[in-house]
Amino acid sequence: MTGWQRAGGEPSGSDPTLPLDADRPALALLVLGPGVELEIALQGGASLAIGRARDNDVVIDHPSVSRYHARLHAGDGFTLEALAATNPLRFGDRRLGPGDRVSVAPGEAFALGALVGVIRPASRPAPAPQPLVPPGAVVTDPAMLRLYELVARIAPSALPVLVLGETGAGKEIVAHAVHLGSPRAAGPFVRINCGALPATLVESELFGHERGAFTGAERATAGLLASASGGSVLLDEIGELPPALQATLLRVLEEGAVRPVGATRATRIDVRWIAATNRDLAAEVERGRFRRDLYYRLQGFVVEVPPLRARRGEIRAIARAVVERSAAGPGELSDAALDALERYTWPGNVRELRNALASAALLAGTGAIDVVHLPAAITACAPAAAPPPRALRDALAGEERRRIVEALQRSAGNQSRAAELLGMPRRTLVKRLREYGIPRGRVIPDADQ
Repeated sequence: MTGWQRAGGEPSGSDPTLPLDADRPALALLVLGPGVELEIALQGGASLAIGRARDNDVVIDHPSVSRYHARLHAGDGFTLEALAATNPLRFGDRRLGPGDRVSVAPGEAFALGALVGVIRPASRPAPAPQPLVPPGAVVTDPAMLRLYELVARIAPSALPVLVLGETGAGKEIVAHAVHLGSPRAAGPFVRINCGALPATLVESELFGHERGAFTGAERATAGLLASASGGSVLLDEIGELPPALQATLLRVLEEGAVRPVGATRATRIDVRWIAATNRDLAAEVERGRFRRDLYYRLQGFVVEVPPLRARRGEIRAIARAVVERSAAGPGELSDAALDALERYTWPGNVRELRNALASAALLAGTGAIDVVHLPAAITACAPAAAPPPRALRDALAGEERRRIVEALQRSAGNQSRAAELLGMPRRTLVKRLREYGIPRGRVIPDADQ
């Protein structure tokens, strides 16, 4: 590879007066992100224009990249210059405005919109990595295979990863794959649900506390973050983190240290940061609900998990795998049931599919799971057929009511949390509460009432 190279792969020419120095390793600019993977050889003494417009030296057709986004100047070292004001060019925690320049050393990453650039030794052409699919996951859809190929590429780095996707789509599985493919795979993988942390104990839970730091603190305790040192931390539902804690978390990310409650000194931690959310964090930033600096600090790489309805080819395989691993039922699904599952839109994604099959397996008993055993929302997607007997309809409704009451009890009456446990949209849960006469509030009836 010689000279500067465009995103399409064709060289745009080289300067014959500026040969590569044979005594120094060849360097390349690597740009990675959703649907983008470029490696451009760097030769000294010139500048490299980067943007979406076709007359740039490196053309990157990505919506987060401006027409003329940045310029990389090569000399004795490398200088990065911002050209656009619309989309951000970031280096560390600094946002560069048009004309701003910053020195960039090999190994230091910078952000081009949602993409990440880094200067590193040029690599030899290598075959595409095999998808890094964690044990037990069912992955057959081309989009999901490409996603796990991207995971295989980014996992070995130390950059933070932001996993986006709808509730129940499998964000935690993708996050775990990042951990398993990293040099930290033998270390702990600690999941922290930012939406379920008790407000009164959140700092103690995350950072730990010293003996006597507060009433009831009879001994010193390490927090969740310190317990993950040497491994990876998944900040699940990061969009639910209260603003005050966002500032505290930002400081931890920047300093790489936590201060237990009651301690006078901070404790160093060494973790790989992975965050996940079903929220549109960019929109939350614009609304002032999420800190802009924390958002850009977390999105070293952005991975988007497609919803189940966008990968219908996997529904049958996932359904069969779920039923085969279930302790209840014979592990069989009728063709009619599989057809109904495939037609359904799955607003709760894979989590809703698992919950639906778990209840269907109980109702099916020793027989194969058929359409009549599936929840009503799913059977509505099946071809018209004779209605099930009244006794069976009553049994199905009773089982669904029992599951709803159990979820409300587990979530202390929190309807959003109960809907998440059930794998159904909150509005569907509210509708079921009305249908089954379940009171809305903190007083939860017994399951058999």
